Amino acid sequence: MRADHAFDGPYADYAASDLGITALGGWMSVLGEPSREPLRPGGEMIPRISGLFALVAALTGLRHIRQGGAPQYIEVSQQAVAASMLIAPWLVKSMLGFPYERRGNPWPMGPMECADGYVGIPPLTPTHWEMMCQLMGIGEIFEDPQAHDYGWRTAHAEELKARVQPWLSERTRREVFEQAQAFRLPAAPFQTAADRVQCPQLEARGFWKEAEIDGRTVKVPRVSYSIQGSEPIERERLREGGSMEEAVRATAGSPYRNGARGGDGARPSSKPFEGIRVLDMTWFWSGPYATVMLAALGADVIKIESAQRPDPYRYIWALTARESWWEWSPLWVDTNCGKRSMALDLSSPEGKEIFERMVAGADVVISNYANRVMPNLGLTREHLLSINPNLIAVTMPGYGPGGPWEEYVGYGVAFEQLVCASMTGYEGEAPQMMGGFCDPIVSLHTMTAISLALQQREATGRGMAVEVPQCETLDSIFAPEHIAVQHGAPVPTRHGNKHPWMAPHNAYQTAGNDQWITIAVASDEEFSALANGLGRPELTSDDRFAGSEARKRNEAALDAAIAEVVKERDGPELERELQARGVKACRVVKAYLLPEDEGLQHMGFFKEMTRPITGTHWQKQWPFRFSGIDASHRRPAPIMGEHTHEVIQELLGLSDEELERLEASGVIGGSIKAFA
Repeated sequence: MRADHAFDGPYADYAASDLGITALGGWMSVLGEPSREPLRPGGEMIPRISGLFALVAALTGLRHIRQGGAPQYIEVSQQAVAASMLIAPWLVKSMLGFPYERRGNPWPMGPMECADGYVGIPPLTPTHWEMMCQLMGIGEIFEDPQAHDYGWRTAHAEELKARVQPWLSERTRREVFEQAQAFRLPAAPFQTAADRVQCPQLEARGFWKEAEIDGRTVKVPRVSYSIQGSEPIERERLREGGSMEEAVRATAGSPYRNGARGGDGARPSSKPFEGIRVLDMTWFWSGPYATVMLAALGADVIKIESAQRPDPYRYIWALTARESWWEWSPLWVDTNCGKRSMALDLSSPEGKEIFERMVAGADVVISNYANRVMPNLGLTREHLLSINPNLIAVTMPGYGPGGPWEEYVGYGVAFEQLVCASMTGYEGEAPQMMGGFCDPIVSLHTMTAISLALQQREATGRGMAVEVPQCETLDSIFAPEHIAVQHGAPVPTRHGNKHPWMAPHNAYQTAGNDQWITIAVASDEEFSALANGLGRPELTSDDRFAGSEARKRNEAALDAAIAEVVKERDGPELERELQARGVKACRVVKAYLLPEDEGLQHMGFFKEMTRPITGTHWQKQWPFRFSGIDASHRRPAPIMGEHTHEVIQELLGLSDEELERLEASGVIGGSIKAFA
């Protein structure tokens, strides 16, 4: 695996940094205030997320080998990883007609200042928006029917913000959090790493394990998913005097066992999950992004939703004036490629019976609803496993079962607020939202857990329950920050694009409208190359910039000097010139223009797909490539209920007359009637 862009193509020899990769992958273009420099997300995000993609790819390659396939050569492009964290800005542009760029913290989606810090109550649906206003005492605005419209609330944001501020100022983060959750709103406080290691939910869940690091006992995260009947090799077990061989032997029969084998001996497919049937009961981003990976890798993924209770992602950016408006959400289209769609009302007795009959022949059932939803439908994991003992029953609770937050609701943006958003933003200012990138991190952990569970089933012949608490997956990748604060390190906070010791390390405006280039310098040699590349060799003899410590002390002056030089330069040309000298310089690519990027084009990261109703658009693929596995999407996202009859007849053998009766009674089919 290469640590920057790709093994071949136009960026193969580029010098790279986390800052530069985030810029070239488009992420920075959507993060920050529109009138100021773009921001990178706090923490060294790209290497960590790239590791998760590499893990998923490696497990896929191993599955291919267990099926009799050839060993695989795998490449992970970190530029494409950065692009994968985005909510499809290219689809927003091509489907809806407007460029998705930096918006700062558009109220009410961003941080709200309360008595002791910041809290967020992101209203992701119209219902959330109305409940939030009721909570804060401004519910009367809905006497105006236009108040439900996203454009109306954007136009009146400053007025509404002023009206709710007294309510917020009288309450602490905890009070707002608890009161909003009582309204079933996905609220969360903005917490720091120091807050997280004292979080009552994590303590109650037993999330932390003790470990000795540099002579001090600290809390470290445990594995952030659980697979029934298996146990990962814990480092503590080795410290108690056992050997690695003994530890591995103790996990026999689990997916962590070295050399586990399985498979039916059939000819290997170029899609290693072919033959696996998945009943997809997920919505928003975290669940669907995991199942869209399974679909791309060969699984038959059947997306189950209903006209009565559709995936809320259909509402986000939906243009309600259009016919079949629920098909026009770029976010939904992005996360459901390759699936079959089934419209089924699970709240009806017949709908539940149909689903249970489908469970009997399924390999995986996955849901990411709030904890109470599946039990309320009578579809607990115990019930599902009683129907099909070979089933992998996957649940993705927001905060996990147990603990004081067990029944709380949350989505990616809320988990972002809890775990890491406090590290992203301009120095000394409010946090900046990062775009809900937590969802794909949850998805990658979920895909990992499903791969391991299927491997365990091959070894044992038994199904099992799998649990992926969503917020805990994010805490696990921020373990370095959690551990550092326990060692007395400063609590990570907002420093713009600054680096702890590198300078320069920032984004600088170049010629043109909102055009930027990032520059990161890690050594005196790189600084000399930069100074000469900018035509300012005298900077190397300036005492203020002589050595890394001096450059860091005088970072503001250095930034100003660089900004003055590059403001009239052409960004792409300057990037090429500095890269030729070995300088880590990368343009901030507009996210909605990523399909035009020559590096991503070279690796085939985008593929044009034509879908009924919405037409032809670019669809992102995956940041990993295999030497002999096809990981591309087989077909575009389905139309709602497109495959309902096909699935029921194929799996259950019902007649046309029975299907007509079920449709007439509303058990299957239908279209969304209300925008709520």
